[in-house]
Amino acid sequence: RAGRPVIALTHQRSLPGHADIDYDGDHYVVFLGATDDGRVVYHDSALPGGEGAYRTTDRATFEYAWSHTWIGQNNTAMAVYQP
Repeated sequence: RAGRPVIALTHQRSLPGHADIDYDGDHYVVFLGATDDGRVVYHDSALPGGEGAYRTTDRATFEYAWSHTWIGQNNTAMAVYQP
C-alpha cells in the first residue's frame, strides 16, 4: 500500500513456470502488490526474456511458495526504502 517493492524469498519450484526445473532451492522475487481481485503481482528474474515481469498468481500459490522455502527461512521478506 505504501508503493514500495518487497523482496520475498520463495521456494522456486512452487512458483508458476518453474515446475520442470532441476533446481529445488529457493529464489528471491520482487513482490509488487495485488490486483483488485486479490492476485499477487511480482517480478521473477529467473524466467527468460520478459516472461518474469509483472507476473500474477493466486494468493494461495504465492503464500505456499513463500512459506515452504527449502532453507527453512519461511515468510522471509525485505522492504525496499529510499534513504
